Amino acid sequence: MEIEVTVQSQKEFDEAIERYIASGYVLESNMGDTAVLRKKGFKLWIFIVLLIFILVGAILYYFLSDDNVVILKKVASSGRYCEKCGSSLKEGEKFCPNCGATINSNDGSSANMIDDNAINI
Repeated sequence: MEIEVTVQSQKEFDEAIERYIASGYVLESNMGDTAVLRKKGFKLWIFIVLLIFILVGAILYYFLSDDNVVILKKVASSGRYCEKCGSSLKEGEKFCPNCGATINSNDGSSANMIDDNAINI
């Protein structure tokens, strides 16, 4: 918005400049009988509308975003694990279902008995 103000004397001109500067305007130029002062206008209604859009967007994002779900199941094991890949083995298996390694349950060479509560590092 542009406002043009006319004054009659140099004294009124200087007083008007001081008055506008006191109310928040910035003097951009003062060339002889013309001064340009500028103030950034703030439109409250635009701020409120933008704030509403941001809030609505945030709420929609919250309710429309996907939930990440992890399901953990504990399966009872026989305590036997393949030495090659570490997969759990069932009683009587002769081959690892994961890597195919031969399981020799008689001498324990390809399968170990591991305590389920033990921590492997």
